[in-house]
Amino acid sequence: MSFYREYLNSSAWQAKREEMLELAGYQCEECGSGGQLHVHHLTYARLGREELDDLTVLCPQCHEAAHL
Repeated sequence: MSFYREYLNSSAWQAKREEMLELAGYQCEECGSGGQLHVHHLTYARLGREELDDLTVLCPQCHEAAHL
């Protein structure tokens, strides 16, 4: 788990996160809301070398729902 936390603080993840936010038009890909957004992993199979299809942009509410 510490690798994951370190990775989320890395410049590589920040660049990937920004790329995803730009591609999503800074809107939740589930409900379309803006504001605070999270980049959610759909799979951890390629953690650290994610493909764009491995990720989605979600608002906090949709992100929470994705983990239920």
